[in-house]
Amino acid sequence: MPDDLIDLGAAMDPQPAPVYTPEIVPAPLPDFPTPSGFDLAPLSLSLVPYQQKVKALAVAAQNIRVEDESGRKQATDLALVAKRLRLKVEAIKKSEPYLAADVFVKDIRHLCNTLTDPLKNQVETVCKNKLTAYSEQLRLAQQRREAAAREEARQLQAKLDAEAKKLRDDALALARAAADELAKKEAAGNLKEGEKAILEQTVIDETAAAESVVSPQVVVQVQPADNVVRTDAGASFTRARWKPRLIDPALVEEKYKVIDLRLVQKDVDGGVRHIAGFIIEEELSTSLRG
Repeated sequence: MPDDLIDLGAAMDPQPAPVYTPEIVPAPLPDFPTPSGFDLAPLSLSLVPYQQKVKALAVAAQNIRVEDESGRKQATDLALVAKRLRLKVEAIKKSEPYLAADVFVKDIRHLCNTLTDPLKNQVETVCKNKLTAYSEQLRLAQQRREAAAREEARQLQAKLDAEAKKLRDDALALARAAADELAKKEAAGNLKEGEKAILEQTVIDETAAAESVVSPQVVVQVQPADNVVRTDAGASFTRARWKPRLIDPALVEEKYKVIDLRLVQKDVDGGVRHIAGFIIEEELSTSLRG
C-alpha cells in the first residue's frame, strides 16, 4: 500500500464502526523537505502536511480493531505506512546540513571543553580539595579541643561533687552526733531543761542542710569552628555528609543488591529456562518488514 494513499476519514467518524477499514484515495504528500541551513523556519512550514498526516495515523491506530484476518492486514498496512514515514524523517540525520550542524556542535563543545575542563579540574577541584583537607584539619583540631574541654569539665565536676559530698557528710555527721547525744542523755535521765529542744532542732537543721547541698553541673563550652569562608568574590563552605564505603559484598543485605536483568536475559536467550527467583515465559512481540 503506498504511503500517501490512505484516507483516515472513516476512522475519525464519530459514529462507532464495527471494524475500521481505511479507504484508499489519492492523497499524495509533497516531497519530504531537506534542511538547507541552520534556519529551521522553512523546514517547519514544509513539515505541516506531514504533521497532519501523523495525527491522522495516530487516530487511526487508536481506532483500528484487530479481530480477524482483515483487521490484521489493515493494522500491518497502517504500521508499515508509519514506519516508512518515520524512516523518511530519520533520513534528515544523514543530510549535509544535519551532519554539518552535528560537527559544528561537537567542535564548539570541544572548544568550550578546552577551557571548562581545566577550570573545573585544575582550578576548582584542586582548590576545593585543598579547602576540604584544611577543613578536615580544623575538624580534628575541634575534636581535640572538645575532648580536652570534656575532660576538664569531668575533672571539675568530680571536684565539685566531692566537695558537695563532704558538705553533706559533715552535716549528716553533726545531725547523727546531736541525735546520739539526745538519746544518751534521755536514757541517762540527765537531760537539762531546754537542751532537748536544742538537740532536736540541731538534728532537723543539719539534716535539711545535708539534703540541700547539690553540686553545680559543669557545662562544656567550646567555640564551634567556622566552616564558611567569605570574600569579596563570594564564599566557600564545607559540610559533612555520611557516605557508605563498600568493604565486604558478602555482608551486604539483599535489599541493597541490584539484579542485572541484562545478564538474566542473555542466559535466557542462550536457552536457560529455569532461574531461581524468575519465571521464564514466552512474550510475543511484532516486527515489521517492508
